[in-house]
Amino acid sequence: MDSDKLNRWMTLITNFGVIAGLVFLAVEIRQNTASLDESRKQARLQSFQIYLQNLDESQRALANSPYMAEIFVKYEKEGAAALSDVEMQRFRWQSSTGMHRLDTLHYLNEVGYGDPERYEAVLRTTGCEHAKRWKEIGIWPDRPSFSAAMEELLETGCD
Repeated sequence: MDSDKLNRWMTLITNFGVIAGLVFLAVEIRQNTASLDESRKQARLQSFQIYLQNLDESQRALANSPYMAEIFVKYEKEGAAALSDVEMQRFRWQSSTGMHRLDTLHYLNEVGYGDPERYEAVLRTTGCEHAKRWKEIGIWPDRPSFSAAMEELLETGCD
């Protein structure tokens, strides 16, 4: 076999090796990117779960407080105008924790970690009531997509 023919065979084998290496590299990059995206989603989910746990703890503390039940009864019977300044502030704090909890559920649904059926049921059963209350007492969600969802709910599904 002459050296020219051997050189061509070696070049062909080398080229196939380079192509195989590039294909392998592309597959590895794709897998790594998918893994990083999933890790990012998991980290975000864990941070929201921790946030939700903290909100739930504060909600339980408020629920066990001797004055919140009276504030709710007063609000339901007489409206927000009947609440004293201190009662209104407590009522806003309590309502704010509920808003953040519903926002967390909305966010988890947005990023694909929620149960859409449960989300829709919770949104329809409690979202309207909460959104009306939030408007009345002067608080509103600050995350744009959740705020828009609550506005749409008030416009289309609260009657």
